[in-house]
Amino acid sequence: MRLLRRRNPSCSTRKETARFAAFSTTISRSDRSLEACREIFAGFVDLSPTQYLILIPIKNSTAAEPMGVNQVAERLYLSGAFVTNEINKLVSDSLLEKSPHPEDGRRCNSRSPSME
Repeated sequence: MRLLRRRNPSCSTRKETARFAAFSTTISRSDRSLEACREIFAGFVDLSPTQYLILIPIKNSTAAEPMGVNQVAERLYLSGAFVTNEINKLVSDSLLEKSPHPEDGRRCNSRSPSME
């Protein structure tokens, strides 16, 4: 019995598959390069790469809408407990300030000391 094959328009050709593989490789290399750059930038200011990444969303937050631990953790795909420990280190180094959340006493907001 002969198996009949229908051409499915959603199936990719070999050329498309090769182009996607090349694109995927380029993205992977770019990601590693960006990660290496972050590590270098963090080293300039004596931070771990993770602490450097944590500071970015906090610095970009506004005084009207400060960034909490859970928001930072969600944005960076890290656990809340890990982010809490790293933020506490940044607070002890005077790179961040923590303040109680105005509506929820269990939460804290983090902000850069330079924010008004």
